[in-house]
This record gives sequence, C-alpha cells and structure tokens, in this order.
Amino acid sequence: MGTLQRSGHPALPEAVLLGASYGVDLSEHRSRGLDGRGLQAADLVIGFEVTHLARSVVDGGARPERSFLLAELVEALEACPTPAATDPVERARELAAEADKHRPDRASALEISDPMGGSRSDYRFAAEQVWGLTTRLVTLLFGPSRG
Repeated sequence: MGTLQRSGHPALPEAVLLGASYGVDLSEHRSRGLDGRGLQAADLVIGFEVTHLARSVVDGGARPERSFLLAELVEALEACPTPAATDPVERARELAAEADKHRPDRASALEISDPMGGSRSDYRFAAEQVWGLTTRLVTLLFGPSRG
C-alpha cells in the first residue's frame, strides 16, 4: 500500500528493472492507496520514511507500536529475545509485538530515501538498502531460532 492517494499505477520502470536484477518480478505490481483501508488489525506496518508511518497511523489507523521504518524494525528485532513460539507465524507475531520495546532512538536516521526523480545510482542505492534489510528481516522473523 502506498501513502500517495493514487491507486492502480504500475511500478516505475527503474524499479521494474532493478527488481528483475534481484529476481523479483514487479511487472504486475499496481499501487494501492490507503484511502480508507483499515490497518488497525495489522500485526506489522513497515515504511521507508517517517512520513509513510505517519500517514499509516493517521490515515490508515495503524497502531504506532506496530509501525516501523524497515531499518528500525531490523535493528529492533536483532535486540529482541528469542520468542517461545515454535510455529513460524506465531514466532513472527511475538517478535513484532516485542520489537517496540527494543526500538532504536534514532529512527529518522534510518529512513530509506525515495529515489523517485533521482539518478540511476539513487535507485540502485535504495534497492541495495531494501534488499539487504528485507533479507535480514525475513531471517529474523522466519529463520532458524537464535540460541
């Protein structure tokens, strides 16, 4: 879901090309705006910029304690104790609930800047950040339990 009130738009050509270089097909992706979609029941809301989170909370009803910048969430999860649940989904839910207690203080420094309108290197830099952080996030939420 996007914070712009525009729905149905395809991914930018630069994003489609970069996605393909990571093995991700974005050709069928279409944007969906928040426009009245309730995020109250979401276990986790992730944004790249602080404005994304603010719009998700204000316009989408997301719970602030479950809303994170991507890099902020990864850092918080790395500080969380190993959850008791063994079921991967329940384990991820426990971690998402615990992450707020381990939130880093410098959240705005952890933003991923929107490369729209920027150079190819701006898009590449953002893609590298997202790829690295999402890879760590998946491992933290669904990978083997930390000992």
